[in-house]
Amino acid sequence: MELLEDSFDYLAMQIQQLAVAIERGLLTTWRGEWKIATKYHARDMVSYLGNIYFCMVDHTSTNFEMDYKAGWWSLFVELPDLEDIDDLVRRAEEAAINAEHAASEALNSAQLAETAAVNADSSATQADQAANVATDMAEQADEWANYPEDQPVEPGKYSAYHWAQKAATFDPGKYFQRGEFIQTSSGGADAGKPIVLAPTGKIDPSMIDVSSGFYYVGPFTPASGNEYPDSTGESPGAFWVIEGVDDTNGYEFTEGDLVGRTIFNGDYMILGSTTWGIIRGGDMDPLLYYKLDGSQAITGPFAGGGQPIKNIADGTDDGDAPTMRQLNQKADTSYVDAEVAKVDLLGGGLTRAVPYLGEVDFNTITDTGFFVATGAGNAPNDDNRWYY
Repeated sequence: MELLEDSFDYLAMQIQQLAVAIERGLLTTWRGEWKIATKYHARDMVSYLGNIYFCMVDHTSTNFEMDYKAGWWSLFVELPDLEDIDDLVRRAEEAAINAEHAASEALNSAQLAETAAVNADSSATQADQAANVATDMAEQADEWANYPEDQPVEPGKYSAYHWAQKAATFDPGKYFQRGEFIQTSSGGADAGKPIVLAPTGKIDPSMIDVSSGFYYVGPFTPASGNEYPDSTGESPGAFWVIEGVDDTNGYEFTEGDLVGRTIFNGDYMILGSTTWGIIRGGDMDPLLYYKLDGSQAITGPFAGGGQPIKNIADGTDDGDAPTMRQLNQKADTSYVDAEVAKVDLLGGGLTRAVPYLGEVDFNTITDTGFFVATGAGNAPNDDNRWYY
């Protein structure tokens, strides 16, 4: 029990400091558990996640981590997790009770041995047996009190020394406090912190190391000896859709950035700025991406941002867009030549050329003139002109 008491020296010292501060009037008000949207005054004291904090300036609380970083609170007493301490104390007390019980049994057995020896009517054999029992019980008592750490005295049961050592070496710093979990990343300052999912139940995009935006490269099937796609010439944000792996077990990586992780059909392999990553198929909406093979169409008007669309084929169906080449060809064949020749109806000779004045409405032609095409078709050229 002395070892167990020594393991709580630190906790006792912290509580003593708190008591002295209260006695000397350093605190004005004990406000209990910290609450949001609450007015606090300088020298107020609150508890938060098991620790005691001292208010430095008057303020209205918003977010404890932000308020603490702003210097509005000062850590006064850092306490270990009381629930874990309570459990350790309970186990140590249980071991101590077992040791006390064993010692009591040993005493009773010793008394029986002494009584048997004194009692002339008892046989020496009975005395020896009682002495042996006393010895066994004493040894058990010693085991319950002093058996080495992490070695059970009985299956699942440990000595008082074991639990005293656990209490002495308990380090709250090995465990993350609730306030240390982050939902969105602010960059390198958050390295090593645990994360929580966004309100949608998915990883927030700020956790994903892509700096140039997502773009689809193509399908990929990881396999032994070829676990990563060829990323030559690709930029951070390039992704491949996984296909062809086992539908039930997926594929577990054995080397590289993703070693030990398993990927499934429909998941995405993401090329980051320094490492590879995985996004589950349910965590990313493929409808947000236009696939290069045409299997996924856009779902709204295409916004080109003022940029031309390059290297496209001529339209062939009614719903296709034309190319500039097709438009220019249409312009060349939509009108007659810039000049037409006027024919003298009486002499049959060419009198003069006149500028082209526009398209002709054949319904307006009178019996005093007519148009003649010297060749077949409507498109004018050197061998096919219209004459009046």
